Amino acid sequence: MTDTRLHRLAGLLAMVCVLFAVPLAAPLAARDGALAVDAELVIAVDVSYSMDQEEQRLQRAGYVEALSSREFQDALKSGVQGKVAIAYMEWAGSADQETIMPWTLVDSPEAAKRFAD
Repeated sequence: MTDTRLHRLAGLLAMVCVLFAVPLAAPLAARDGALAVDAELVIAVDVSYSMDQEEQRLQRAGYVEALSSREFQDALKSGVQGKVAIAYMEWAGSADQETIMPWTLVDSPEAAKRFAD
C-alpha cells in the first residue's frame, strides 16, 4: 500500500472513529439554545517546516477525500442528530495558527462537499 493511500485512510479512519464515539455527548449540546450535533470536530493540521509541500498537499487531499467518502456520509447519517460541527485549522507552532474554515454545520453530502471545497 502506498504512503499516499495510508495517509488518506488514516485521516478517514480518525474522522469516522470520532463520529462513532461522540453520540454519547449529543444530549449535552442542546443546552442554552445551542444546536445539538453528534460531534464537534476540529481538524488541526501540521503545516510546519518539518512537512514539505507535497506532504501538506497530501494531508489536505486526504481530508477532502474523507469528507466526500461514503463512509463519512454513512457515519453522519448513523448519528443521533445526523449532523456534526467541523472546524479546520492549520498550525506550525504556538505563534503560527490559522483557522481556515470556522465552525461549520455539516448535515448532508452537499454540506460536506462545501466544507471540503
